[in-house]
Amino acid sequence: VRRYLERLEHAVEDLGVIAPLQIMQSDSGIVPAAVAANDPSGMYLSGPVAGVVGAQAVAEAAGITDAITLDMGGTSTDVSVIVDGEMVVTSDGTIDSLPIGSPIVDIVTVGAGGGSIAVIDHGGMLSVGPQSAGAEPGPACYGQGGNLATLTDALVVLGIIIAEDFVDGEIQLATELALKAMTPIAERLKVSPSDAATEVLDVAVANVVRGCRLVSVERGRDPRDMTLLVYGGLGPTVAALVAESLEIAHVLVPALPGVFSAVGLCMAGYRRDYALSILGPISDTIDKAKLELEELVRAAQHEYRTFVDVAGDPPRVTYWVEARYESQGYELRIPVRDFASVTSLGQEFHQAHDTRYGHAFPSTPVWSVNWGITVTTPSRGLLRVPKRTQPPTPATRRPIWWKGREMEAWWSVRESLEAENITGPAVIAEHTSTTFAPPGWRAGMDASGNVHLRCET
Repeated sequence: VRRYLERLEHAVEDLGVIAPLQIMQSDSGIVPAAVAANDPSGMYLSGPVAGVVGAQAVAEAAGITDAITLDMGGTSTDVSVIVDGEMVVTSDGTIDSLPIGSPIVDIVTVGAGGGSIAVIDHGGMLSVGPQSAGAEPGPACYGQGGNLATLTDALVVLGIIIAEDFVDGEIQLATELALKAMTPIAERLKVSPSDAATEVLDVAVANVVRGCRLVSVERGRDPRDMTLLVYGGLGPTVAALVAESLEIAHVLVPALPGVFSAVGLCMAGYRRDYALSILGPISDTIDKAKLELEELVRAAQHEYRTFVDVAGDPPRVTYWVEARYESQGYELRIPVRDFASVTSLGQEFHQAHDTRYGHAFPSTPVWSVNWGITVTTPSRGLLRVPKRTQPPTPATRRPIWWKGREMEAWWSVRESLEAENITGPAVIAEHTSTTFAPPGWRAGMDASGNVHLRCET
């Protein structure tokens, strides 16, 4: 990683870029390349994390405190949550079932995306993903040699993705190739290609819903009380269908959804975690931890002045402890707001344990494993979205296949969408994504450029 980052820095300098190279981290912050090179483990899932950073900023601006974030692209879907206006950072994340141990935004990844391949197994069951057609050859409708049916092909067959307007018409999709790829699936299921496409979409949505439940229901959170905040190239297309399964009534699609992780990266502020291990009952370790953390704060501030900003305001410092019950094999991170109150710290741990695992043991002593600090600077805030300069394009009617029958759907471009003015079924096209409002939903756009889908049934 160090060699790679050094080459990247030199390449950026050769381009004439004078800004320092900074690297996204899995804990939601950016750090200078030199810092990242010394601790490459902090880069796990940092791309999807950038999307959650952007989602938090959009949610805050929209007055939303609790949301499920859904980033669906070509090969996978990344799901996370915003709770009380904050991202959830954990130290018990895993990659391929291997524990990481370093702080990471709580993200669940599901093998479902636009390139997910639909297959019928030996038992006659339909599955979609995790195998993907990738970018090359891609879905069959791309006309690059792919001949296996994918979720994108299903959406083209249904008319939800309009072949001639894909990426503002820059890429011409072949509807006939999508139908040809869907035909073997239809024959095995003994239905029409359109109905087979419906079943492919239903299975893919069910896969995404399972991921959403992992970060909500199985973490003690009720998705019905949350907004579904979606992005990625395909997230807005399936969002309302996912929301229906979770009984969520409000979906928010931010501006530039198809490149939203890059947008979030541009918003991210500096963040660095520092930790020290002190094992024992919190009541016995808290005084020692307070003294040693003071030294850690001085070292962190020195590193910040050395690598980031010599003359600027000092960064914000917050304290935390990773704690568990005695003999437990996993920890929970909880904030430390008052070193003078061991009782309140223990109560906060019991509450966090009950929320995460559904039970707690209030009479059992709480042990600390790691004490630490988080050093941050504010995010850069929301990016400005260019205002519409062209007159609105009137919405038109186009056919789609929905739930076994053909029906007329509204079709509009995002720039022409006004507040709450289209009832589903409706397709809202833009350069980086397509938003779909099924029957029973209404779509509109707010003053900040966010598209809102609201269930009316």
